[in-house]
Amino acid sequence: VLGTDTLTASYTPDSNSSLTYNGASGTSQVTVNPPPSFTLSPSTSTLTVAQGSSNTDTITVTGANGFAGNVTLSASGPLSGITASFGTNPATGSSALTLTAASTATVGGPVTVTITGTSGSLTASTTIALTVTAGPTFGVGGGGSTISVEPGATTGNAVPISVTPSNGFTGTVSLTCSITPAAASDPPTCTLTPSSVAITGTAAQSSTLTIVTTAATSAKSEIKGLLWPIAGTALALLGFGVPRRKRNWLATIGAFALVVAFGAIGCGGGNGGGGGGGGNAGTTPGTYTVTVTGTSGTLTGTLGTVTLTVQ
Repeated sequence: VLGTDTLTASYTPDSNSSLTYNGASGTSQVTVNPPPSFTLSPSTSTLTVAQGSSNTDTITVTGANGFAGNVTLSASGPLSGITASFGTNPATGSSALTLTAASTATVGGPVTVTITGTSGSLTASTTIALTVTAGPTFGVGGGGSTISVEPGATTGNAVPISVTPSNGFTGTVSLTCSITPAAASDPPTCTLTPSSVAITGTAAQSSTLTIVTTAATSAKSEIKGLLWPIAGTALALLGFGVPRRKRNWLATIGAFALVVAFGAIGCGGGNGGGGGGGGNAGTTPGTYTVTVTGTSGTLTGTLGTVTLTVQ
């Protein structure tokens, strides 16, 4: 009579295992096969991404022992400023992993990015060493320059500004300027010529920063400037618009009126440079800061500041 034998075996996942059993019914050989599984592997184990750009790696899913399932992929690690996306997810054979760095992503590395695949109760993982480098950018030069001018000056009121690309930057950079603090009277203004520069290679491009201020004027000088043409017109009318027999006495009256007018203006402007007649105080003397900013899309260049002294 043949007996009944019970065999219990366990699998050690380093290779297929076999054992020989001698029982009441004779000698038997039992083979224990490993369960289905999969592994993940990147096409490159190191990846570099520049700020504001992306780079791609390929993650390959390799099945073993008859595995034929879908694998859901995910990425984890110190990914501040980095986003990860998969071209195919879940994947059965391979998937393109794209790592994108924001323009504000922290430069440095390498840091370890872990790619994990899950299929039911099965998991597998692999790693990529990621390095983030500085992205294309530009700097605005001219900071540290000084301008010292009298109000209303038209010379010595300009400085050169340079725009220098780095890390392969190309594009158009728009330039703007501002002046602080606000002046009490006739604030200085600034212009940039040209107001934008095109970067097409590695060479720096230039612009000119020009400061405009206002000179002080008095009411006396302003009114005198108007009275001379008025006086000429009045005398012409006296000479040609009045009959000959009346010209002499009208000319005398007109001349007398002009003398009185000029005398009144002279007296009115003799106390305090314009007295109560008004006038323009001009740009308030003092020290100002001129800030030049360059922008190109979402990029803002290094700020350059210029010190302005109005004497």
